[in-house]
Amino acid sequence: MRSRIFLVLPLVLVSCEKDDTGQDYDILEGQLTFDDTAVASVAGHKAFGYDRNGQALLYFASSQDATCAGVAEYLDWGDPTDPSAIFSAGHCNIYAMINDYTGSEVTISSDRTRVTWALNCTIGEGSWDWENRGQDSGYYWSGSYWQGDPETWTITLSGGGGDDFVADIQMNDYDGDYIYEFINATATGLVSGTTLVEWCDDLSETPLLGG
Repeated sequence: MRSRIFLVLPLVLVSCEKDDTGQDYDILEGQLTFDDTAVASVAGHKAFGYDRNGQALLYFASSQDATCAGVAEYLDWGDPTDPSAIFSAGHCNIYAMINDYTGSEVTISSDRTRVTWALNCTIGEGSWDWENRGQDSGYYWSGSYWQGDPETWTITLSGGGGDDFVADIQMNDYDGDYIYEFINATATGLVSGTTLVEWCDDLSETPLLGG
């Protein structure tokens, strides 16, 4: 089984973002249907990014209450952070790390040496509750929680370096696990959108980025 990054970390109407020129952008959206018939929606209402030394980090949050600072705190490896403000029930949040990024527009398709993905999906209704599980303590989703990555995908990325990014993403066919139950589960469903990703200085502190 290939390694993954672990971030323990009904379709909605499309909303739009505008850049400084008035250009409209969609949100990243779609729906995953799992092989046990469960479903989770993708609606990246808030998207944040940062790049440094050839690495670009993007994060798409399903909650409209998500902030740059909140996402950066969630991605920190310090004390556990309540993720309630960045997740919506029944939705997936998406993380991407792009390697060898120069700031010039680039298109990458299904190349795992260039891009690492993580989709984190809260299945159904529930809440983030503090629990002690064995020797670990932290916030756990009260329902099923799936994490995986896309098998087939394309991303076109430009911008950064202190400015917002523009990310055009399409993905389908996913492999992952219900990580609380240790059960493998695949999924299908198109997730796509051309999205304005807000530059987020707070992400400069995340240990996920190299020095």
